[in-house]
Amino acid sequence: MSYKIGVLGTGVMGGGIARALAQSGIDVLFCNVRPGSVERGYAKVEAALRKSAERGFITQEQLDATLSRITPVNTYEALAGTDMVIEAIYEERDVKEESFRALGGVCPEKTVLATNTSSLYVRDIAAVTRFPERVIGTHYFFPSDRNKLVEIIPHAGTSDAALALAREIAALHGKTAITVSDSPGFVVNRIFIPYYVHSIRMLERGLGNIPTIDAAEKKAFGIPMGAFEVMNVTGVPIAAHSADTLGVEFSEFYSTPALLRKTIDEGREWDLAGDIDESKFPAITDYICGVTLGVAAQLVGSGVANVRDTDLGVELGLRWRVGPFKLINELGVKRALELVEAVSAANAGFDVPELLKTQAASGKPFDV
Repeated sequence: MSYKIGVLGTGVMGGGIARALAQSGIDVLFCNVRPGSVERGYAKVEAALRKSAERGFITQEQLDATLSRITPVNTYEALAGTDMVIEAIYEERDVKEESFRALGGVCPEKTVLATNTSSLYVRDIAAVTRFPERVIGTHYFFPSDRNKLVEIIPHAGTSDAALALAREIAALHGKTAITVSDSPGFVVNRIFIPYYVHSIRMLERGLGNIPTIDAAEKKAFGIPMGAFEVMNVTGVPIAAHSADTLGVEFSEFYSTPALLRKTIDEGREWDLAGDIDESKFPAITDYICGVTLGVAAQLVGSGVANVRDTDLGVELGLRWRVGPFKLINELGVKRALELVEAVSAANAGFDVPELLKTQAASGKPFDV
């Protein structure tokens, strides 16, 4: 069956999603209702495809075919005939709700409306539409044309048909979908945010300087960049916004450190220069593993996702060598529990997950 998909939002994320869909043979209506925005967005999509052709990643024939499947439009009404609309606009609740009200007014009941939110409740966005059962979250990861992960987030009222279509569309354009409950941070950001928050707390507490913490994390998780380098690349202020959200939803364990606010107030990025002290790697590794593995066990224990999808999400979304539960098994569940207990004792607002206690008591590894 052939589908027609609307992509609302023509920035970096929306452009990448549109390219991925069109390169997979899916017809796309590429929409931005602000004057001139869709033309600029389409020009960037075309430029990115031409660069891919120049580098030999795609042929001229593939370039032409992909562009032929992307139709720029500048009204909500133009999306009325689509099977699904994927919204990829600003991460502001008011802006998203305004768009979903408009989409709900012009799209028929059969059209699935998906929001590419990374931090908002899908249920809140669904509530402003005529057909909340057709609303679902589809959280893409940067770069959205190449990163294989999509978190699919049904809210409590999402229909089985909407969930099935979201999964099918994800598979059709080469994405690996994990299903996640409508919870703050979902899976990947629920782990990633405390990871960088507590990287800063390690700096505040003197466990190591920035290059040492980054280097220890790269070695521990098999990743190309540590937390501080990632924050510089993605934007230091964004880190505070995300931490503020989880701090309010959960506890001070997730909240923005004072040093992060100071860095933002001074308009700086993190200074990555300095000597690496490998003698500090064990303490840094133990602490950051205690944080991330504890959060992973907490979110699985509370039903946000299962063990398999949590590992898969972290491996694809954060590029870890192995997911958190595979890492727990490598360390030994009892050793992992000790690391999490130490982090819990050193920080308010984080209890040792019962899931991890139970698994350690069983003497068996997690089934991954």
